[in-house]
Amino acid sequence: MLAEQANDVYVVQVAIQNSSDTALTLTVGVLTYGSWVPQDGNCIPLPNTILAPAGALTYFNAAVNAFSAVGGSISFLPANGGSLVVSWERKQGAALTVNVSVTSDTLTAQCSSINAGTLSPTAQYLITNISS
Repeated sequence: MLAEQANDVYVVQVAIQNSSDTALTLTVGVLTYGSWVPQDGNCIPLPNTILAPAGALTYFNAAVNAFSAVGGSISFLPANGGSLVVSWERKQGAALTVNVSVTSDTLTAQCSSINAGTLSPTAQYLITNISS
């Protein structure tokens, strides 16, 4: 049984897919609201974790209850320079918002919120090469 089903809490799945040809090194994962929840074999974001090309990382950020806030960010350093930061936030009673910031000459990223109206939405991030 998933955490949000067992406790009727709001849990955001943070799903990061690296579809680029560049390895990304996780530098820090911080929460502004809620807590990290190890779930489905995934743990908390640890510094120096490598997100390899064609790889994926998934983390879970849980609220205290169904109405509390969640939010945070995870920062990466691309092997070829620059930076990448994914972030998400859901203030009390509001919808989930997601954002991604990239400073790189070779990478771009997209983000989306899936199932935003449920207790178990996904903040989804896709990192790709910039097309030439």
